[in-house]
Amino acid sequence: MTVRHRGQFFPVIRHLIIAGSHSSSASPQPPLRAPQPLHPRSTRLPETPSQKLAIAKLTARLDEKLNQDVASQLDEKNASQGFVARLEKRLEDEHKQLLQQEAQRKELLKDSRISPAMQQRMENFLDTRNNMRDREALLEEAFQEGYWENTKEMVRLGEKLWDAAKTAIPVVDANPFPNWDGIDLNNKLTNVSTILEGKVALVSFMMTALAEKHVKSYIEPFKQEFRQDSRVKTVMINVEENALRGTAVKWLVVPFIRWRTPKTEQCNYMLHFGPVDRKSVASTRAS
Repeated sequence: MTVRHRGQFFPVIRHLIIAGSHSSSASPQPPLRAPQPLHPRSTRLPETPSQKLAIAKLTARLDEKLNQDVASQLDEKNASQGFVARLEKRLEDEHKQLLQQEAQRKELLKDSRISPAMQQRMENFLDTRNNMRDREALLEEAFQEGYWENTKEMVRLGEKLWDAAKTAIPVVDANPFPNWDGIDLNNKLTNVSTILEGKVALVSFMMTALAEKHVKSYIEPFKQEFRQDSRVKTVMINVEENALRGTAVKWLVVPFIRWRTPKTEQCNYMLHFGPVDRKSVASTRAS
């Protein structure tokens, strides 16, 4: 680079110009330093022998307490495991004892002169597992609702708790009808399918004596309406779930029901003895 002054050229040294330009720029900032503590010397006082001894004692006490807690937890765990093991052993021994008793009863029944049918009944009656299952089912049913809840509902709302629908339920949506078995008033074995075969029927279920008045309130208007139609009939199903009451009903109540029922309707009156599924017929305890 050259500079012209009055017809003359003067060479200028590049590095001087560059040096001058650098001298006019801002000076670089010093690097950042980490903050220094106000007190460079440590403020921690030296520990005395008594303080060291106190710290050692405290540490030893904490270690001892920790060891005691761990030992107590292990003792509790071992005790619980031992209790569970003893309980399982006791249950296993009782189960073995029951199996031995059942085996002894079966051997006695084999050597006896009792008929096979009676032996089967006695075996079922004395079967511990079946009895436990029946007891669990009864307890589950008993605690689902109060025994007198449906009776209270009938007293509060009246005799008729339901009204029939105005239209019939389609076959696709209808639930299957339970095919219970029993005897009619002529002491003949029958079932629901046999009684309902070939005709349109109004079926009434009676679970207790309280339901008789309720059932008649439906049957009487129906009979008056279809008395002359031979394709329609009424069917009465009297259900007795209690075995002891069922025996009394057979000998005491059935003759009275037979005497009160017309002979033309005795074949349409069925008595069923034994437990039933009430939900299958939308029935309650009171109906």
